[in-house]
Amino acid sequence: MLRTSNPRDATIELLSRRLGLREIRQLDEPTSSRITHEMVWQVKEGLELHYLEDAASKASCIVAAGDDGDEVAQWANMAATYIGAWTEKELTASLKESSDPVTRTQLLLLVGLGSPDTFDDEYFSLILRDFDHEDPMVRTGAVWATSYSSWREFVPDLRKLAASDPQDDVRATAHAVADIIERKS
Repeated sequence: MLRTSNPRDATIELLSRRLGLREIRQLDEPTSSRITHEMVWQVKEGLELHYLEDAASKASCIVAAGDDGDEVAQWANMAATYIGAWTEKELTASLKESSDPVTRTQLLLLVGLGSPDTFDDEYFSLILRDFDHEDPMVRTGAVWATSYSSWREFVPDLRKLAASDPQDDVRATAHAVADIIERKS
């Protein structure tokens, strides 16, 4: 996750040039309701770096993808270090410490976007605890954060929130996200 929301950050371009990576595609048409821009570079056969801009969180991230998990992790760590991305520890600590509702909502979306593909207790707990936040904006942010991972473990709590939250829009969002997660799995 990049620290800046500056689209098409020059640091990413510089990284790809310094490493001599070949750009294989650039998409400015939304590939989903969230990803509004994507650039992909081939590191080598079977290994790519992706730069993504997410509309909902207004965040940018770089992701390594490939066949060899060790190589993917190595390239992801190298790219994150080079561009000064949030570390997992920094991002989760920032959310834990945040009290301002606007900042907290933004951090929830970033934590959701940065959550692992497979279920993780820490991320689950961090997001879930804000289902009870006093501010409906934060509760809505927590609901949207669940949609990034699409972990089925969120569904019972989303259904509970959809049935009991005092705000109509929070209930409706929780209901819709629970439906989406159930359809995906």
